Amino acid sequence: MEVKVHDLKAGYTAPVACTITFIFGPQMWNKHRTAYKGTVEVIPRPSLSSQEIVVQLREDGIPIAVIAEVAGVERKSVYAWLSGGAVKTHNQERLEKVYSLLNENKLTSLRHLYRFWSRSTIRDRSLASMFQDKVLDENSIRNALIKLWPLAKKEEVRESLYPANSSIKSNSFLQDFREVTTSNDD
Repeated sequence: MEVKVHDLKAGYTAPVACTITFIFGPQMWNKHRTAYKGTVEVIPRPSLSSQEIVVQLREDGIPIAVIAEVAGVERKSVYAWLSGGAVKTHNQERLEKVYSLLNENKLTSLRHLYRFWSRSTIRDRSLASMFQDKVLDENSIRNALIKLWPLAKKEEVRESLYPANSSIKSNSFLQDFREVTTSNDD
């Protein structure tokens, strides 16, 4: 569950699943007689298992090797998760965070975004390098995604206007080569 606390004086209102009003009385150890009023929003957030997250990322076009890289584990760990293997808490939390970041303001499939994965965006850093950091800088990743989503959408439109012919679709090497050569277009 996600909990947000807002000051009543700010007048913040938003639709929530549950709102709890609280009042803290004067603090005994505090010389000032202060009381705090506010609301707590309890927003239920369905938690996906690591297996579900990996399956959804794969279905949306992210390779297993990249999922492993982003999670900071080896590929065999990701395959174990797909088979229902145990996941350490910090790996589950990281996968959830990465999944939520990639699905915020999503304009097209991750397959189209992945074509721009290594493009420099913020301070000459790529999305790939940002996801490899031990601690994710969520604001930098969001800013990079803001720049990359329109490019991914443009690639989706281009792909729909100029579909690959059947020989390219059946040959994975040629399809990968086409993705690499077209990923530098703006």
